[in-house]
Formats: sequence, structure tokens, C-alpha cells
Amino acid sequence: MRLPRGYGVLAARLTRWILMGQILRQAVIGLLCLWLHHAYADSVIGECAMRVQFTVGGGIAYLPGLAKPVVIDSDQLTKADVTELKRLVDAANFFALPSKINPPRPGAADYVQYTVTIEQGEQRHTVEWTDLAEEPNLQQLRIFLQAKAKAARAGEGRGDAPD
Repeated sequence: MRLPRGYGVLAARLTRWILMGQILRQAVIGLLCLWLHHAYADSVIGECAMRVQFTVGGGIAYLPGLAKPVVIDSDQLTKADVTELKRLVDAANFFALPSKINPPRPGAADYVQYTVTIEQGEQRHTVEWTDLAEEPNLQQLRIFLQAKAKAARAGEGRGDAPD
């Protein structure tokens, strides 16, 4: 069957408009996604929001101020610190670690005990270890958390810690 005169041109134009509309729609969707990515790139609350409770106890001298747990929320950290925290948690494979690493023998004294609880999304895990643990990735995480805990305690002493 053959189309009447002029309908072939109309069909070609209609096809062209449909294709241009699809291309335009894809371009708009792409630009919208790009804009949303940049608009929310500074937000750390979505995928990697973490709440870390860090406690240090024991050792040669008991210092109650240092034994008090410090809570570190990822939404209170800089973007660089959040990235580093996530990298350290992933490198230590924290959520797969046992709850106690190299526990000291009964009656052992003067060991520094570290306890870290991390909540991320639906996950919550606590790991305890002493200063004798030889997990290098876990030690890097500890050093990072000790620096953040020291800064938080210094902020509390001045009264300018976030609520």
C-alpha cells in the first residue's frame, strides 16, 4: 500500500521530531542527574553517614576524662575527614572483625583497652582490642579516632562543642 502524496514527507518529519524529542528528553534527564549529583555531593548524610563511639580504658594510670566515651558523627566532620574515616573503616574490614581481638589473659594488667562501636545504616558493630593487637589497619583507625576524640574533648573544655 502506498501513502497518498505528501504523507511520506509528513511521516519523515514526524519521525525526525520524535527522534529529536527522545534525544532532547535524554539530554534533559542527563543534565538533571548531573545537577542533582553536584547539588548533593557535599551531603555526607546519605550513603556513608556514620556514628562512631570511641572509648579508651585501662593502662598504667586510670584517667576518668579519657575513659569517657566520645561520639563522632560523620555529619560533624569535614568532607575530607569523612572520606578518610570511610577509607579506614573499609581498610580494617571493621564490620567483619570479631567483637574481641587478642583479649588479654585473665589477671593481665596495664593494657590499654580500645572499644569502637560504629553504626552505619542498618549495620552496628562493636570491636574491643588492646594495645597489643597487631592489626595495622585497625591501628590506623584508632590513631584517626584518637585525634578526633582529642579535638572533641578540647572543644568540650572550651564550651564550643556542637550540641
